Amino acid sequence: MDLRVLQYFLAVAKEGNITRAADALHLTQPTLSRQLKELEEELGVVLFDRGNRKISLTDAGVLFQQRAAELVALLDKTRRELSEQEDLLGGVVSIGCVESKASLLLPGLLSAFHKEYPQVRYDLYSAIGDDIKEKLDRGVLDLGILIEPVEVAKYDYRRLPVRDRWGVVLTCGHPLAEKGEISLDQLARLPLNLPRREIVQEEISSWFAGQGPKLQALHYHSLLTNSLPWPRRAMPIPSA
Repeated sequence: MDLRVLQYFLAVAKEGNITRAADALHLTQPTLSRQLKELEEELGVVLFDRGNRKISLTDAGVLFQQRAAELVALLDKTRRELSEQEDLLGGVVSIGCVESKASLLLPGLLSAFHKEYPQVRYDLYSAIGDDIKEKLDRGVLDLGILIEPVEVAKYDYRRLPVRDRWGVVLTCGHPLAEKGEISLDQLARLPLNLPRREIVQEEISSWFAGQGPKLQALHYHSLLTNSLPWPRRAMPIPSA
């Protein structure tokens, strides 16, 4: 599969129109259409739903768009690294980081590293641990900062001198908000917004083993900052 064809595909997916994509790529429309058709035949799937004026991605096209973008980004990263490997150590270091106090260590560490290796550039990626591990496995990321519990047996790793603390976010008017402590039984009776990662859900559920009521998962989140507005909404408040 030619990398150039991947770039053609990504351009059409972005524009949603073959004519505009052909103009941007400095190709004729028939040439671009033929390249896309040959790509679909090679993959054995239909990538586009073709309308009169606009084309859109099929489910297979959405998946292929994600993979194609990663392949092109990885090649660009490799090219930059190779072009900068002359007299000084250079290139791009791609770092994945979950939401953690450990991220506060990065500015100081990268600043010190930059003074010694000024040719090095950094690409920071924020996501949940599962996404970061997937990109580590595919070589898209060079290193990742994760929060335990996490399966790290197949990686070279080092524990950082940082401890994150679990907490419960409640509205100011909630009956439990003024209490000095909340029991597991009280917490189990609340509709909760839980982390999406299964390994973290299993860890939280283990705290409540033998406590009676099962956890009430109202919804799940990937990044905590996006879920913080939820407690402020008009949700039913069970008796404590």
